[in-house]
Amino acid sequence: MKSKKNPKKKHRRHTYSKKKKNEEKKKKNNEVEEEEEKKKKKKKKKKKKKKKKKEMKKKINKCNSSKNDRSKNNRNNNYDCERKKKNKKQASC
Repeated sequence: MKSKKNPKKKHRRHTYSKKKKNEEKKKKNNEVEEEEEKKKKKKKKKKKKKKKKKEMKKKINKCNSSKNDRSKNNRNNNYDCERKKKNKKQASC
């Protein structure tokens, strides 16, 4: 008599190795994605730093320019005062 195969039992078609391969692929993909995310974060940080530097430079330049303006004005005012005093007019200084 021929032996009948048990119909409930299914033959495993290398499912274990397939699962393993899939897991490895997923791991690799995750690693690649993580690396890309890290790179993006680094770029963002660099951009932020650059932006901050630019803003600070602008602030410093603005400050310096306003200081220069003030010193010019003071010089002009002082000059005006001296001139007025020479002309014997009352100086509002």
